[in-house]
Amino acid sequence: MPTKTNVTLNQRDAFTQFVHELIGGGIRRNTFTQWELDLLFDLEKLPVRKSARGQILRRYTKAVSQAMTNGAPAPPRLRDFFALEMERQHAEMLAARAEGLSEEHILAHAVS
Repeated sequence: MPTKTNVTLNQRDAFTQFVHELIGGGIRRNTFTQWELDLLFDLEKLPVRKSARGQILRRYTKAVSQAMTNGAPAPPRLRDFFALEMERQHAEMLAARAEGLSEEHILAHAVS
């Protein structure tokens, strides 16, 4: 019988594989789990250039791995992750402006 840890590791591995398929543009199947469908839907609705999606998915993969390591039963939604990322970047920009940093400096470090 699979343990909770094994199920979580299997889910995380399946998630990572699916995201790598998305980044590489090579999804070769027609059956998806609910969380995969949610991810595809959220990815389609993201207000970002297609060229930036790979970077977002890589950061999202790190966040999901961390959340699942901490006991999350399923990957958090991409839309929720993206909203938190935008809030974090906005807060960083406001703090940098308050410190008197230039717009160019702020934008150069907002991607990290």
